[in-house]
Amino acid sequence: MSAKREELVRDSLTLNLSRLYARVSELEEQIESGREDLLEGYYEALREFRETFREFVRTRLRSFAEETMKTGIEYLAFVTEDGNALILEGDEGRVTAPVKGAIAEVHTHPGVCLPSPQDLRTAWHLLSKGMLAFSVYSTECYFSISVSGPFTEDDYVNLLKLSNEVKKARTVEDYLEVLKKTRFEGLQVELLPP
Repeated sequence: MSAKREELVRDSLTLNLSRLYARVSELEEQIESGREDLLEGYYEALREFRETFREFVRTRLRSFAEETMKTGIEYLAFVTEDGNALILEGDEGRVTAPVKGAIAEVHTHPGVCLPSPQDLRTAWHLLSKGMLAFSVYSTECYFSISVSGPFTEDDYVNLLKLSNEVKKARTVEDYLEVLKKTRFEGLQVELLPP
């Protein structure tokens, strides 16, 4: 782990994320056992999780994104199943930490919030292991890949392909074009103002 400074957060947003994660997990189990009548509630819980995590990022990570913009030092925040969040300071241009038990993760970038190919491979790994949201935040924008429905084999393959395709992008416009062409069934990609 490359963290130098850390901050533990437990508030109404992180507790709500924990509650929503438990609800999504419960609904997934019931749907897998044949309760398709619960799909609407499942999609609603995922939407609420996505919106709550976005609010957490914007309220808790803004000052860290500003610091990243000034210094280049990146920060990582992740929320765990028990409703805690940990914000860790990394190094200039990178931050890494074990995120076992994490249900959502965000890290800061200087400048643009577009994830690197390595970031996308990390998202591929974490989302396939049960995490619900992977985000990059900067003073310029917010990028997120989050679960919006059942995570399919095609989603898994397309996310890995996306990480390989963005390596070839030479400009932000090229990158955005690759994003537009990539289709997911159970994942939602968002690129929003900060």
